[in-house]
Amino acid sequence: MSHELRNPLNAVIGYSELLLGDKPAAGVRSDDLKSIKGAGYQLLALINDLLDLSKLEAGRMELHLEHFAVVDFVNDIFTSWQTKIAARGNELRVSCLPSVGIILGDEAKLRQCVDNLLSNAGKFTHRGFINLTVAKEDTTILISVQDTGIGIPPEQIPNLFETFGSAKHETSSNYGDDPGLGLPLTQRLCRLMGGALTVESEMGHGSVFMIRIPDCLTSASEGAHEKSDHKDPMLAAATA
Repeated sequence: MSHELRNPLNAVIGYSELLLGDKPAAGVRSDDLKSIKGAGYQLLALINDLLDLSKLEAGRMELHLEHFAVVDFVNDIFTSWQTKIAARGNELRVSCLPSVGIILGDEAKLRQCVDNLLSNAGKFTHRGFINLTVAKEDTTILISVQDTGIGIPPEQIPNLFETFGSAKHETSSNYGDDPGLGLPLTQRLCRLMGGALTVESEMGHGSVFMIRIPDCLTSASEGAHEKSDHKDPMLAAATA
């Protein structure tokens, strides 16, 4: 089903980029095309998250382990996100000591987790700061994403990682965004990598999301073949 979902969207995105080009043709409304392109990318990201969640629940998501330098990993993230974060008047700050060194893990999936957290922080922070901090305690890598945004009501935190739960920022209408599937997916990916995702938040004072993963993944720490006992019917339909 993934092809049926992705192919039409890729066509929409591709043609909108083609029409935009370097010099849009006469009569072409660039702003409208940019809106179409942006909406297409948003929907494509949502579909990709949905398909990844369905793989995780079915126990079909695999890890691809490799050694990589954490400092380079963080620098790449900063380069990719600095402009995006600044678009809302926010400043991205990063901190990672070279002593964190090289770890054995799935770089792509860890990057996906951090990207999701930065995206979420950017949605609900305006003219503030977003801090990405990476540290190491014994054999555990700690990755913290802290923002100065609107915060999360305490009664919503227990439902924050539900796949299609009711948790939603009360003030998200003011920001025009919704948390989406990024947080449930990130939590499950962290578990797959033998780690965990936690959150601390206070309304009006921002949030801190913390990823904890081992610095050396092994087959014993992988949860790739653990199936969920509580399947969401919408996720099952996504791969039907």
